[in-house]
Amino acid sequence: MTRTSRFKSSVFESLKGGMRLIGLWAFAIQVFLPLDAMADHKLVCSAGGGATARLVRKKVISSISAKFVDFPATATIVYSNRSKDAEGHICGAVVLSRKWLVTAAHCLTGCPSESPEEISVRYGGDAYTSNGTGHEMASAITIERLVNHPDLQWVRFKDKGLSSDPDAEYAINDIALVELAQEMDISESSGVVAATIAADQLVSDAIDSGEPDFAIAGFGATADGYSAPENRMKTASMPLAKTEHCNDPQEYDGAVDQGSMLCVGSAEKRDLACRGDSGSGLFLGSDEKKTVLAGLVSWTLDCNRKSGFGVYTNVIQYRDWINNNISQ
Repeated sequence: MTRTSRFKSSVFESLKGGMRLIGLWAFAIQVFLPLDAMADHKLVCSAGGGATARLVRKKVISSISAKFVDFPATATIVYSNRSKDAEGHICGAVVLSRKWLVTAAHCLTGCPSESPEEISVRYGGDAYTSNGTGHEMASAITIERLVNHPDLQWVRFKDKGLSSDPDAEYAINDIALVELAQEMDISESSGVVAATIAADQLVSDAIDSGEPDFAIAGFGATADGYSAPENRMKTASMPLAKTEHCNDPQEYDGAVDQGSMLCVGSAEKRDLACRGDSGSGLFLGSDEKKTVLAGLVSWTLDCNRKSGFGVYTNVIQYRDWINNNISQ
């Protein structure tokens, strides 16, 4: 049985059953998959344009509410069932231009590259519904095209000795571009700002020194286990760390690639990204408006970890690939 078909029928039923209708409250799709390793529910598009979820989960733990004005390049990818007026959070994303965003490739695995039905993007706010607080995001824009990195690869945690689950996987070159069917409003009035990719030297210096801190913002759940993702965007600050810290035998035991991945966090800090935050941006934290992008939430093993190390896609390594695609 193929990777996609293995989960398609059972998980699609979970998606339909776990979705909460949009009304006074807006929360994300709940998908319940037994998993030892953690890396956000992966979206796998069905032939009919619906979606199934697969493996991988991510959230921000020990975080505080984020303000849109501080993270004006953040966005969220959502599953929309328009016939039922329902919507569910899938993953985070980062605005690169009026029509392009970047996210983690594992979020959209299996989706058709052209016009994936029922998958769209919301942006321009820090809440799904304002509910009297927060800045509600703009209406969803449908996705026209997905561009996965051509060298996207899957590695089983079991093969690395990191999990007993034979199906749990993480991705190498975990990055994808999302082209929208229409332009976003990037303007002074909307407050939306396109992100820029961090300079190589800035990131290498931060890895060597542990300073400055970087910041993540996303809609992932804020408690461990299978709690619902958040209506309000959350944020947490964390330092970059040397790859050898993540590759320590007590951490990820050599699984972290020094070129394509970033080791983020510290042995003491417990602000982790987990279910719901995959694809969310890691920004330079010292700027008032956090739009300098260094990484994307990719994977971790366990949100009960004593340490706070997580693995992020190193966006800087993909600068040329990104620019070549979005300039076409």
